[in-house]
Amino acid sequence: MSALVAVRVSNHKKRLSLVIESLDGDYGYATRKLIFVAHEVWLRLQSDWVHYLWEEFGAPME
Repeated sequence: MSALVAVRVSNHKKRLSLVIESLDGDYGYATRKLIFVAHEVWLRLQSDWVHYLWEEFGAPME
């Protein structure tokens, strides 16, 4: 038996929303997947959008 989740992403007024819904009630699995996806987005931002992070959030340009 495998856990099931549904992922939805939306962009409204320049705000990104990420929703992960547990389809089988395994909230631990859904939470782990939410953290994994958020981490992957952050890594992508750090590698490809350094200037955006610097301008919008004051992140270091390392």
